[in-house]
Amino acid sequence: MFTRIACLGLVTCLSLLAGCSSAIKASQTQTVVASHVDHAPLLVDNRNGAVSVTADAAATSVHVTAEITCTGLTFAEAQERLGATILSVERAADQTLVVKPVFAGGARGNDSASITITIPNARGAMITTSNGSIDAKGLVGTLTLASSNGRVQVERHNGDVSIDTSNGRIELVAISGTVRAETSNGRINGADLGGPVTARSSNGGITIALSLAQRGPMHLHTSNGAIDATVGPGFAGRVAFDTSNGRVSVHDAANRVSIREIDKNDGWIVVGEDASSSQVETSNGRITFTIASAPAPGA
Repeated sequence: MFTRIACLGLVTCLSLLAGCSSAIKASQTQTVVASHVDHAPLLVDNRNGAVSVTADAAATSVHVTAEITCTGLTFAEAQERLGATILSVERAADQTLVVKPVFAGGARGNDSASITITIPNARGAMITTSNGSIDAKGLVGTLTLASSNGRVQVERHNGDVSIDTSNGRIELVAISGTVRAETSNGRINGADLGGPVTARSSNGGITIALSLAQRGPMHLHTSNGAIDATVGPGFAGRVAFDTSNGRVSVHDAANRVSIREIDKNDGWIVVGEDASSSQVETSNGRITFTIASAPAPGA
């Protein structure tokens, strides 16, 4: 069951830069309340706007709100298109909840939607937007996120995560599964990561901290920026380092490194006894690799 609460109000008119084919904007908020299917997948297909999805165990239904903007050559045309544009929230045959804006006459270049979703739970999600940030909190299963221009943040995710953004930083906190994160221009930060990690940035530093029990491996690559990697007492394996402009530092307070072959800006170590192989590389920046000790009992 779906309940649509359309147009909570206000339509605005804004002038854009000269030379744009559609010079006027009209905006409104649309809200859809949908019945929930326990642990069903979620698919969000957006354009030119942010997407935020939060799993809230106290919620009993799905609430989807979108700030939708349509363009036109005149204010009347923008309003007319806005009135015929809908926030589509539908169930697919496999019970996937599909959320997307449907723009009247097809989307134009400056049409946009910023979408906020609160859902009791979702097992598996795919979220895409052509230009905007993505936030996902508290979901379960395989999570696939893609933005062509925007920040991506994931918190408290139980499952694997795959992220692509062409221009924006990536923030990861408390992920239980495998992480693959790639941005062409931005930092990558991760904390309490419970699975193998692959992180790549063409222009930005990388800071990654595995959960204490995580064994690895990790593959961290940036063409311009420092890399800081912290692993816990569960980590093991061979780690190779390489930077063309910076120093490699290994901090081993727990004395777990059994083999160390480190020059100023490259080399490798072996931590514990494991056949896995990790790689940490930057073409311009320092590398710091820290092996943390187990916390004291009761700490």
